[in-house]
Amino acid sequence: MRIVHNDEVCEVSADDFWSLRMDTGFDRFIAEGDKQIWSLLSEAEEPAGADGAVAMRRHTKLNFKENPVPTWLRGALGGGSDFSFKVTSHFYPTLYDEAHPYAYSTAFPVLADAISVVGKQWALAAGPNRCRLVSRVEVSVALTGLGGSIEKLIERGVKDAYKALPRRAEKYLAQRGPRPPPTLPDPPPP
Repeated sequence: MRIVHNDEVCEVSADDFWSLRMDTGFDRFIAEGDKQIWSLLSEAEEPAGADGAVAMRRHTKLNFKENPVPTWLRGALGGGSDFSFKVTSHFYPTLYDEAHPYAYSTAFPVLADAISVVGKQWALAAGPNRCRLVSRVEVSVALTGLGGSIEKLIERGVKDAYKALPRRAEKYLAQRGPRPPPTLPDPPPP
């Protein structure tokens, strides 16, 4: 098993970065940059826990536009022409400290019983328009002889993705503009 730690500075406030968790346009933006297609399979609000915080549970799918597995290897791995990951995530829309992280697990399209990637990410305020994005990801591949090599490949991909995340968030927010103010209920009639 490999444990990957990242701590990256993002030039947006922690609140603004975390608002992207509820913005599925950001998920699509990230997927497009990775030559993938993002799909929302399900999303549900979970009841408030003991601390009163409401959480979200989301199931998504990331489909590669072009299957990265060579054609000759697909049959041996039990995969067809489609190559997609399923991600289950759990997060708090308004809380983002280490006790309330964005937590996820990834189901691989091949060797799903042998490959495990689970992670957590949270944000730490580092000024009015800056935050630190901290993550901890566990990568495990239970394949004799190949496990360590595959873990290294996945680890490199995880590191690259988390290193790129702040710039991607900054770019997306610059294109999208400021987040809209929260919708307030209409005042009661006089």
